[in-house]
Amino acid sequence: MNDRYYTGQDNGKSIAGFPGVIVISGVLAIYELLPAFLCAFAAIILVSLVTGSPDNEVKIEYDSVKRELSK
Repeated sequence: MNDRYYTGQDNGKSIAGFPGVIVISGVLAIYELLPAFLCAFAAIILVSLVTGSPDNEVKIEYDSVKRELSK
C-alpha cells in the first residue's frame, strides 16, 4: 500500500482519517473551532493592549465622519 496518499482508512488516532494530524480529545473534541477562537481572542486582546490608543488625528477624523453620518 502506498502511504503517501489518503486511503480512507482511519485508525481512530487522527482527525478525519488523515495521518499525522494531532488528536483532539476531551472538551476540545466537542467543538474543534473552540481552540482557534480562543487563540484569536487572546491575540486580539494582546495586540490591543500592546498598541495603545489611536492618535488624536484619527479620533478627530472618526468624530467628523460620525457626525456626517448621523445627519
